[in-house]
Amino acid sequence: MTRKNYKIFASYSRQDEAIVAPLVELIRISGTNVFRDEDNLKPGDRWVIEIASAIKRCQVVLVFWCIHSSASKAVASEYRRGVNLGKRIVPILLDNTAMAEEIGQYQGIDLRSFGPHVQHPRLGFADRPMTQQERELATSRMEQQLRQKMAVFVRDWLKRNITIDT
Repeated sequence: MTRKNYKIFASYSRQDEAIVAPLVELIRISGTNVFRDEDNLKPGDRWVIEIASAIKRCQVVLVFWCIHSSASKAVASEYRRGVNLGKRIVPILLDNTAMAEEIGQYQGIDLRSFGPHVQHPRLGFADRPMTQQERELATSRMEQQLRQKMAVFVRDWLKRNITIDT
């Protein structure tokens, strides 16, 4: 089997898949080849071997860091492998969880103010509480605005900070 080279490897906790998957898609829009387990592993693949190989062949390891990833043995194994191989490590901060010592020395991207880990302010009107329909509409609008802000932020950050050899 011919193995593909990836520019970026995405390391994250499965509990944060709903956050990470759209961010990876935003990065892919720029034409960057990203390895994310759910997108690249196929039934029957020996996932431990494939992940180790993808890290070896990538240039950058993005570590989506939060309370979930800090407790994940798989995430720890992935970022440690990247550090040991001399890869460029970029922590993506999703909440206020202290970074592991091995990756705390790397400059990261702070997405804490954007994130789904952040509690949204209580929604309501001065004269009455919001109906379920109003709450769903407001939440949908907030999520759409969040996605738009995140897309611009990630695109601009990538342009400024990630030089990827082609």
